[in-house]
Order: sequence, then structure tokens, then C-alpha cells
Amino acid sequence: MSGSHLLQDHLLTLQNAQGCRIECHHGQLWLTAGGEDIVLQKNESWLVQADAPVVMQSLEDSSYTLHTRYAQQFALLRQFASIMRESLQQARTALPFFGRHAH
Repeated sequence: MSGSHLLQDHLLTLQNAQGCRIECHHGQLWLTAGGEDIVLQKNESWLVQADAPVVMQSLEDSSYTLHTRYAQQFALLRQFASIMRESLQQARTALPFFGRHAH
């Protein structure tokens, strides 16, 4: 978890933020990620679900906290899903009789 300030009209790009929650404490923050646009007001937060960079712009002097609590869990789930897809593909290649109908 990290807190910070962003002066009016300044931009910040967050990489690998999927699973992070951005909480606005003061001001207004405009966020965009994966084609989704959000404006956070004071005491609002947003969970980053897209696996894309997040661009954050302050619409006025703002303070925010970036909570990274879930980011590691999202990364582990992505890794697990990738391993499962690869294992399934290998099983289909090694065992071609799966999926055939018996006569």
C-alpha cells in the first residue's frame, strides 16, 4: 500500500496494476484502463480489473492510496490459468484418444 499526491492536470501511468485498488482521499482522479473510464471523488475507490496500463490524471490537486493487496493474487491466478491451459493442450496432444467416440 502506498499513498501519494498528484497535482492538478498531472498524469501517472501504472503498469501491472491488475488487482490493485485505487482510493481517492481528496480531490478528483480520472482513470482509464482497458477502455474503461472512471472518475473518483473523495472517499471513492476502484478495483483495477483490466490487465492493461492504468492512466491516472488529477482533475484537481488530489491525494490517493494505491492498495496492492489483491495484485499478487491476480498474478497467481493468471499463472495458474496459463499452466492449466498448457497442461490441457499437452494432454490432448499426448492422448489423442480422448474426445473420440467408441463404436
